[in-house]
Amino acid sequence: MMKFIPLILLLTACTERIDIRTGEATRQLFAYGYVTSDTTRHVVTISRATAYFATTPRAGISGAQVVIVTDSATYALAEVGEEAGVYCTDADVAGVPGEAYELVMMLDFDGDGAPEEYRASACMPLTSRIDSVALRHSTVFKNQVEVIGYGTLPDNEKNFMSFHLYRNGEHLTRSLEDFFVMDDTHFTSREMNGVLCQLLDQEEEESRLVAGDTVTLRVDVLSEEYARFIREAQQELRAANPIFGGPPANVFTNIRCTGGDGGARVSGFFAAFPTDSKSVIYR
Repeated sequence: MMKFIPLILLLTACTERIDIRTGEATRQLFAYGYVTSDTTRHVVTISRATAYFATTPRAGISGAQVVIVTDSATYALAEVGEEAGVYCTDADVAGVPGEAYELVMMLDFDGDGAPEEYRASACMPLTSRIDSVALRHSTVFKNQVEVIGYGTLPDNEKNFMSFHLYRNGEHLTRSLEDFFVMDDTHFTSREMNGVLCQLLDQEEEESRLVAGDTVTLRVDVLSEEYARFIREAQQELRAANPIFGGPPANVFTNIRCTGGDGGARVSGFFAAFPTDSKSVIYR
């Protein structure tokens, strides 16, 4: 009879009300941005965290002074558009593989008239070379078209790559959940000899192909720190495994408060990575 008591106690305990206080997260600063090898406007976003159960987006922080510094140049970022907290370089800026970049942000997070300084550093890895892309209907995954890449891995000490897809110019892997990071332990040499990079689900309207569609594969080469940030951020979005296991307590960041009284707790990341792409027409 005694062996049934723990089960009864467990079922009874599950009905007890638990009051969880999450707080308002008023001192959480979120900053995210990157420099790539493309000639374009490079963007840094700065915002303030919302409460845990808030349904509204993070509030952008205006009025910050933001620069990106290299050994040879300093790029001032201006706040553009109607959305607060979005800072951009000029449109003619291109990152250089092998070069180091430092993000410097001056902002008054507390509104007390005394700005704090936040910094992050990133070195752009050497770039991969994508020679060609092929499409084939998968014999393993039902109703999927495989996107196969051919090319050469860069001569970095260690390589981490993310793969992105476009159909007729539309970015299909915009969301953090839509792409993955692969490291070079999956390769026996520096060659990408028919690597399965992505899948296009032919049952989904957004990714369904018709004859004449142009599919573009983009390969970004990431630093080990940025790859870690992406993987931990993706883990935050996924269901816990085991079911009652929690996500990481804090996603890795390279942004630090380096000056000023107090300063907010910071999350987000500043990265620098090269990118290469190739297109193929679906027949």
